[in-house]
Amino acid sequence: MLCPLASIDGVNVLTIRVRTKAQKREFRNYLGGLLGESERKNIYQMARDAVGVTYHRLHHFLTEATWLQ
Repeated sequence: MLCPLASIDGVNVLTIRVRTKAQKREFRNYLGGLLGESERKNIYQMARDAVGVTYHRLHHFLTEATWLQ
């Protein structure tokens, strides 16, 4: 399944391919961290600020996900 991250006038400009429920969950956690109020946007801070999010899961998601260019 492809999940568009951003669209401009209906055209997807950034897309990630998610294959599992776990990838979809971590995608949501990562996006929430990027959009969160913390000034520091690193995965340690994202995991620390969110409930039920771990550094290890976010790190695995970012390093192992298939990002389309």
